[in-house]
Order: sequence, then C-alpha cells, then structure tokens
Amino acid sequence: MSDQAARFGESAGSVEGARSIEALQTELANAKAELEHLRFRVSHDLRAPLRHIGAFVQVIEEDHATSLEAPVLGHLKTIQQSADQAMTLLDGLLTAPKGG
Repeated sequence: MSDQAARFGESAGSVEGARSIEALQTELANAKAELEHLRFRVSHDLRAPLRHIGAFVQVIEEDHATSLEAPVLGHLKTIQQSADQAMTLLDGLLTAPKGG
C-alpha cells in the first residue's frame, strides 16, 4: 500500500472514530436529559402527597388535640416527621449535582 493510501485509510478511520464519539456524546446527552426529567418528575409527583399528609396531620391535631390520647398524638408526630424527612430527601434529589 502506498503512503498516500495508508494516510487515506488512517484518515477514514479517524472520521469513523469521530462519528462514533459524536454518536456516543449525543446518546450520553440524551440519557442525561432523560434522567434530569425523571428526577424532576419523581420529585414533583411525590411532593403533593407529602404535603397532603402534613396538612391532614395538622388538621387532626388542631381539631382533635384535646380528645386524642398521648400515644395517638405521638403517632401523628411520627407521621409528620416522616413526611418532613421524605420532603428533605426529595429536596436533596433536586439539588444533587447533575452528572458531568
């Protein structure tokens, strides 16, 4: 094979390699965008039920606090703390660093 033919072959291989890298970069960018969308969606979809749980606990405490026994009030406190903790985890999910 002549020098010119060899250089052409190397050049063609470089072009194929560059196309392959571009395709992988595009695929990676698409996967990152999909992950970001999923992360937002999961966070958003779980926030509303957690807010409802907290609101119901508050309503029960306000409307029935005098008629509820201490163990029941303790259970309500545990429910509220768990909902708050889950909300904190969701906040962390949204503020976690995005993949480089």
